[in-house]
Amino acid sequence: MANDVSDTRPCECAGNIKHCALCVSSLPSLDPDPSESSCQRPYVDLALAKSSLAPILHLPPEILIEIFLWASSRGSPLSIFDIKHDSWAITQVCRSWRFASTSMCPSIWSKIDINFDYNKLRGKRDPVSMLRSILLRSRQHVLNIKFHMSYREEEPFQSAMWGQLATHAERWLKIHVTLGHQEVSHLACLRGRLVQLEKCYVERHRKGPGPDLIDAFEYTPKLRSMTLIGLGPTTLVPVSCANLESFQDKREEWHAPDAIHTHFINLLCRSPKLTVFRALYRCDRGSLADVISPRVSKPAITYFAGCEETLLRSLSLPQLKQAVLSQSAADCLGDFHDLLLHSQCHALAKLSINDVRLSESLLPILRLSPVLLSLDISARDWFISDDDSVQSLFRHLLESPELVPRLESITFDLSLFDELDKVYFFNHVMVEMIEVRRASSLRTFQVTSTFTKSDVDTFCDWTDDDLRQLYKIKAEGFNVGIVAYLYYDREERRIYV
Repeated sequence: MANDVSDTRPCECAGNIKHCALCVSSLPSLDPDPSESSCQRPYVDLALAKSSLAPILHLPPEILIEIFLWASSRGSPLSIFDIKHDSWAITQVCRSWRFASTSMCPSIWSKIDINFDYNKLRGKRDPVSMLRSILLRSRQHVLNIKFHMSYREEEPFQSAMWGQLATHAERWLKIHVTLGHQEVSHLACLRGRLVQLEKCYVERHRKGPGPDLIDAFEYTPKLRSMTLIGLGPTTLVPVSCANLESFQDKREEWHAPDAIHTHFINLLCRSPKLTVFRALYRCDRGSLADVISPRVSKPAITYFAGCEETLLRSLSLPQLKQAVLSQSAADCLGDFHDLLLHSQCHALAKLSINDVRLSESLLPILRLSPVLLSLDISARDWFISDDDSVQSLFRHLLESPELVPRLESITFDLSLFDELDKVYFFNHVMVEMIEVRRASSLRTFQVTSTFTKSDVDTFCDWTDDDLRQLYKIKAEGFNVGIVAYLYYDREERRIYV
């Protein structure tokens, strides 16, 4: 038997642990009026389960620990409301398994998922005690926590369980927390205690102004990644910047006071390791924010998403590889062109332009981007000037092979409402451009449009010969797709190619 056990790989043992444990811990209940055979069935099931477990019941603790750690490292976080989760199940197998898992494997209790789903809460007499047991078993191991508060105004156990987690704040390594409007105040008790925190994700799931300041993360010396979602337009969240590598404020595009702009400028200046920055804010009209001169050089940043022109005019990003420009009424493209020019940046590989009026600066941007691989354009309003810019772009792509010679993908996602009811760049020049460019680097051309006009046959400005040419290109393996949807009925669509 010893040879059989030694020849068994950890993954093979781990693959049967949960099944065997559940067989032992979850036996069928007796019938109200049991027959002799039904009375015997639970004992037969128990005997079979124990029989299948017999070889690994005698494994030494050291091997059990290796198996448990291997399995937990590849499993999902421990849901305290799911008693069928691996970590709960293995404690019910036998005394040696229970001892090894609860006393010698703190890491399998360190990834915790708490989701206040009412259906999951039913039947749980004391979830606070369940959480307390998990935290006790995790000992001094660092914690990886997901904590999703209920959308309900009052959900039992929420505050008590948050209090339990907060008492171990010094051990938090990663935190993914979703809060309601009222529960944002729960963060206050964390200030100055998150000394181990490296990765933080905070989302507020109720709309509203919110507090002006959340200072829980002001002292987080090991923080590497911060993501914020759903905060109010004036809410400031100071963080430690010495080790910060990624900062993403995913509030929807919003008008922000000058204090927000100053906060982001200071964060950029004080984050020497920052590689990812996202903040799609725009200063209020009448803003007194000044452009910083000389520009703040951030050679480590490779991903930038923004739209505030004052910010674009204040930065130098020589190693920028991916850029997202979004929701700007000003000459955002012109400011971005100047940023690339002053930065002497020639590394841009992916450019996304969302709800930005296209201008004559688009072509100069592409001329400064010799290694560009992907160009994505989306717009909730499409104007004739935008269409003209795209037609000009296609003509240059057709006639100038040295322009973005590595371009692999072009995608559009457009909404056609008041200004235009037709895409004029769907024409012979576009088809010829695709034909020429696919011979070099282009691999994908996709257009998705939403329109209000029910007569979709007048949607495009091309001939039957153009359409036949696109079908031929697609049949030869090129990834081309052009689809139009009716705004008020997504089932109503026209697939052109």
